[in-house]
Amino acid sequence: MSSAAPIGFSRFEAITDAFDFTELVPDYYEGFRPAIRDALLFFVGRLRPDRIFKILRDQADLPEDADTRARMITLMRDCPSLQKLGQVVARHPNIDPEFSKRLQELEMFDSPLSPGEIEALVRDALGKDYNNYGIELFPSEAVEASVALVVPCRWHRRGRKRMHDAVLKIIKPGLRDILEEELNILDGLADFFDERQ
Repeated sequence: MSSAAPIGFSRFEAITDAFDFTELVPDYYEGFRPAIRDALLFFVGRLRPDRIFKILRDQADLPEDADTRARMITLMRDCPSLQKLGQVVARHPNIDPEFSKRLQELEMFDSPLSPGEIEALVRDALGKDYNNYGIELFPSEAVEASVALVVPCRWHRRGRKRMHDAVLKIIKPGLRDILEEELNILDGLADFFDERQ
């Protein structure tokens, strides 16, 4: 469980003030908006300093008038467990349909990587199998999910010409350490809300 004191709260607080929680959270759940904001502050404030700095830098690099969706996508790129949490909540059977739709819009988004960078990641992940299966990538259609880069492709068995449509899921680099840190913080977040009712 993470018991570290928050770091960089005030700087991140200025950025969360730029998030329009009314855009993200529909009126049906308006009473939860302050809790969602507090949860973001708690979560990000307990990340390692280098990760907080990256989040602050990535948010500052967005246009000043960036909407909440763009800000949340940027945050989710830096914090994959938040994206996964959104996916779980979006599929809860009792969730308001409007809220579910808003969360589902954040499940996958275009990859910021160039086609060359995507191909290099896939080649590195597959090694010799990349050539053994005659893989043809479609990097311009790649999307980012919570833990993986999803790349449409075609492939064929060795010695055969018939191509098969598929997608490759390439785990994001450094994910194990990131998720371990974030899951510990989420555990602490549960205690934080439990203590404050």
